[in-house]
Amino acid sequence: MLQHGGQPVVFVARAHEAYAARGIQLGRIGDTEAEVLSGLKEGDQVVTEGALLLDGQAQLAHAAVGSSGHDHGPVTPAPVSVALPAHDGDAHTLLKTLAFAAADGADALASDDLAGYGKNLPTLRAALDAYLTGFGPAARGPLAAFTGKLADGPDLDAARRAFEPFSTAVADAAKAEHLHHQEKLWIYECPMTPVLGTGRWLSKTRQLRNPFFGSAMLECGDEVN
Repeated sequence: MLQHGGQPVVFVARAHEAYAARGIQLGRIGDTEAEVLSGLKEGDQVVTEGALLLDGQAQLAHAAVGSSGHDHGPVTPAPVSVALPAHDGDAHTLLKTLAFAAADGADALASDDLAGYGKNLPTLRAALDAYLTGFGPAARGPLAAFTGKLADGPDLDAARRAFEPFSTAVADAAKAEHLHHQEKLWIYECPMTPVLGTGRWLSKTRQLRNPFFGSAMLECGDEVN
């Protein structure tokens, strides 16, 4: 078991000799064993030897993704989630449009496709504006802070750092409205993202593709139910 930003993290084996970092919640801790309250499920194969090596490789990948030559500063605390009133039919449709646009943006970044992400940004910005305008309470919620803040560069690192908090806020709004239970949408979470420490994104397929690291750590994360 390792620590990232004060959060306990383990590595879980995946197919094809791949591994993914997973944040866990601990209960009682003994000399050689620890109780896991959440974050793992029965049958998960947890790495017990070599975790430091995997962590080192992950940190190198993290550095490779963020090696733009300037100091990014400390991890930004995740914004406090503000509960919004239930969405009516029109508001639900506006949120759905925003969620699918965010999923398209996440897919482009996961593919290391800055140009594709840039082409999607006008649609994403328009969907955000329509949601904030069409659903009054949203204009006072977490997503209002991202008006005019979605950058298309100048590089993948900058685009990803701007997208991560926004993506997390959209995913949280979609989760609160159970969009992922009603539409062909999936929510994923990575426990070691550059900006928030733990970031979430939406996907239109049930395939784990991390937009915050792309090919450097494509399968880092877990599905959120």
